[in-house]
Amino acid sequence: MKEFYKNIKSNKASTKFFVLASCMAFLFLCGPDQVVASPVAIVKELSGNAFGLSEGKAHSLKVGDLIEDMSEIVTEVGSQITFNDYYNHVYHLASAGHVQIMRRLIDLRAGHLWVQTKGDGGVSLIQTANAKVTYSLGESIVSYDSESGKTQVLSIRGQFDMCNQLLEDVVVAISEGYFSFIQKDVDNGVPRNPTPIGSSSFKQVTGLFRGIDPISRSMNSPLVVKDRAPASLPVEVAPKVSVPTTPPDVNNGGDIVYLKKEERVTARELNIAPLLSEKLVEAKKIRPKKIWKRENDYKQTSNVKITVYGVSRDKVVHHESRPIAARPTRAPASIMPETVSTAPASVPPVPNSFESTLTDKYKQQMRHNEEVNRLIDQLKNYNQDYKKDY
Repeated sequence: MKEFYKNIKSNKASTKFFVLASCMAFLFLCGPDQVVASPVAIVKELSGNAFGLSEGKAHSLKVGDLIEDMSEIVTEVGSQITFNDYYNHVYHLASAGHVQIMRRLIDLRAGHLWVQTKGDGGVSLIQTANAKVTYSLGESIVSYDSESGKTQVLSIRGQFDMCNQLLEDVVVAISEGYFSFIQKDVDNGVPRNPTPIGSSSFKQVTGLFRGIDPISRSMNSPLVVKDRAPASLPVEVAPKVSVPTTPPDVNNGGDIVYLKKEERVTARELNIAPLLSEKLVEAKKIRPKKIWKRENDYKQTSNVKITVYGVSRDKVVHHESRPIAARPTRAPASIMPETVSTAPASVPPVPNSFESTLTDKYKQQMRHNEEVNRLIDQLKNYNQDYKKDY
């Protein structure tokens, strides 16, 4: 009996060894290239051209293609692709994007990625060259710029935790309507404190994705901080509806209260024809011209003489005044007084013989000789030239 049990035990061990050896031989002969990788996602929508990179080979993608594990997806400029994984996640990769897909892990290498969760699929991870983003439920847009090394996360719905690849202890929780980023040159790579996003910035980011809108959930809409309206624009205030505060009668089972909808009269329903006709009749009426009365009637007279020019003498009213002494007439300054000349100005006086002799002798006398006078003239000319030219 013991020998029979030993034989059966030895036969079972040999069978297991044979099966294991056969599997290893098959893998060795076929090689890793012959083993088909399991798919982790499927292409749902495609706009433009997108390519898949798997095991060093590139192929164009189309709707319905399966994406294998460790595969990469690249979109052209102006293209967009949407793919789903098996954990209730929908990913939208915008223009000029590059990602690598693994189980519960998306490696964003360039571009903008919009992730939407339609159910609880467990904790998932999106990583870049310098950041890690973990989430379970929610919706966000993650972007990475390979040139500046900046990773930015915008939370549209839910909460997303972000940390640096090298500083995993410093984690920032990004709630709805907030964004944060990580950059090597800013705060030594520490995630920035979440900041609320404005309406214009939110529209600019979501505008990078064509035909993609936030998930319409009945509970909440995407929380976005709205920009302040200008002070000149009126703000519409919702009309207050009066609700009865008296508690219903429990014995009678309560009453149904119907709230009347406020009726608003539009501009087209207003009949303004009678009002305009009344305004036109009032405008056509001729109003009497208002006459301004002078406060001073000038009843008190004075003895000042008034001279009026340009009016005939018959219309001038003469008032009694004191006699005014006659003023002497004066000729204008332009008229020169007449001067009496004794002799014509053209005849010069005739000098006597003594004066003419004295003048001639004085001219003949010279203070210096000719050479000295010539030198004096040269010095005078030199002095004038010096002042003029230099």
